[in-house]
Amino acid sequence: ALVTHEHDLGLCRHLFLSGALLAQAQVFRVFLLNASVPNKIKRLRFASKFFTVLAVLPLTMGMGMDIYVRNHKKTIPSQPGPEQVSQACVRRAASLFSQRDFPEAIREAERALSVSVSHFGAAHPTSAACKNLIGRIKHEAGDVVGAEASYLEAMKAYTDSLGEMHPDVATVANNLAGLYRSEGKYRDAEQLCGLALRIDEKLLGHQNPEVARHLNDLAILYGAR
Repeated sequence: ALVTHEHDLGLCRHLFLSGALLAQAQVFRVFLLNASVPNKIKRLRFASKFFTVLAVLPLTMGMGMDIYVRNHKKTIPSQPGPEQVSQACVRRAASLFSQRDFPEAIREAERALSVSVSHFGAAHPTSAACKNLIGRIKHEAGDVVGAEASYLEAMKAYTDSLGEMHPDVATVANNLAGLYRSEGKYRDAEQLCGLALRIDEKLLGHQNPEVARHLNDLAILYGAR
């Protein structure tokens, strides 16, 4: 009942079999010394048959223990790692975001970020994804200053970990461009849209829908200016 790890279960199996073999040897020894069969030859033949029967015992025990180990492994709850914990928080944050529960969504996203930063560092892609999500939530909630800070941190984290020419960098650049456009900062938005366009053109090709979307955003910005 106290065994909760696969290694412990395997060790338990080996000890169990060793004990069975020792018990079998002791039973055989006692049988030879104290058997009531008068003739020594008959006693040895009978003992040989008896030993054959006993030989099945540890094999049967081993098979039973193997079955127990396999079944018990299925019942051992696996402890989620930090990345799984962070992803679970991100999923909850995204769900709350879709329900427009911004305070709770930010709380879950910040919890995911805290777990990711403590285990992987601030420049890890998982941390960058959390910062980007926080930026989106704050942007939708009307916290322009907080959203801008989160987007900039996400861009830096993605650039440091994945390099500038990466689709995730383009995604954050496009998000931040949308924030600047809503605030009337068209020149800043234009620069970020141009960055996102260059990245996606290089990685995805000129005929990709993302490239078309960036071109459309730039056209809107030019018209607004």
